[in-house]
Amino acid sequence: MATVKVKFRASSVPGKEGTLYYHLIHQRSLRWISTDYHVFPDEWNDKKSAIIVSNRNNRQAHLQLIQSQTDWEMKQMQRIIRDKDAEGISYTIDDIAKEIQQLPSSQSVFAFFRQQIVKKEQMQCIGTKSNYVSAANRFMEFRGNEDLTFSQMTSEMMEMYQAWLWNRGVGQNTVAFYLRTLRTLYNKAVEAGQAPPNDIFSHVQTANVRTAKRAITVKEIRKIEKLDLPRGFSLDKARDLFLISFYLRGMAFVDMAFLKKTDLKCSMVNYNRRKTHQNLNIEWMKPMQTIIDKYAEQTKDSPYLLPILTGKESSPYT
Repeated sequence: MATVKVKFRASSVPGKEGTLYYHLIHQRSLRWISTDYHVFPDEWNDKKSAIIVSNRNNRQAHLQLIQSQTDWEMKQMQRIIRDKDAEGISYTIDDIAKEIQQLPSSQSVFAFFRQQIVKKEQMQCIGTKSNYVSAANRFMEFRGNEDLTFSQMTSEMMEMYQAWLWNRGVGQNTVAFYLRTLRTLYNKAVEAGQAPPNDIFSHVQTANVRTAKRAITVKEIRKIEKLDLPRGFSLDKARDLFLISFYLRGMAFVDMAFLKKTDLKCSMVNYNRRKTHQNLNIEWMKPMQTIIDKYAEQTKDSPYLLPILTGKESSPYT
């Protein structure tokens, strides 16, 4: 049976970090598999093949992260060896080394979050990207920007995170949103083989609670329409965008941003919602045209109806 251990190789330069590597042995053959993990000599316990987690120069979180990543990688390599042995077919050290080198690299939680955000941006799923950004930023704030591995995320940590949000006055449904989005990201990590399939969200509230309906009256809408605001200023533009969203049956901002001049035909607006891909038709009315005419000079060289995008971007401003 093959064996694998974590080893430390000191730097040839005094005072510099050494390198961790994996030492693979099978049928008296040896292989070294290098890593990108670096620690100082006094941060390594050779007898236990483990990192000595110290807080020298605030390196505690960094060392814990490396230890978690090597733990994860060791488990994956040991699994490969167990599977080979279970097959009952002879194999060489090269066979094992090849499979180990094909393993996906272990990602930290923050790095995985950033990867998922980039994917949603590339897919132009702007709403989902925004949700991921909000949830990731809030969790990073809770962590004091100290990264971690998915194996370090526990049910107790999620309960502490929930309490941390409540203690900062975050509303119940907003807390549920952060936790629900975090759960989605965690489940994606499980699917990618980066996180253990643990139900760490079983003791926190991820469902919304019913709240009292809040609606603005027609009288208040009229007041907003008649507000005397200085033309060309941001508040004036914000009022216009709010009104046209209202006129267009509460159209989402991202849909307004991508609304093209070609979507307006025969006094009807036809568009597909970017979130659900639902096709909608809305009657074009005079108040809408008044707002469009107001910004005609700004949008004359743009394919878009509203002065949000210039025509060069792939997604609206965030």
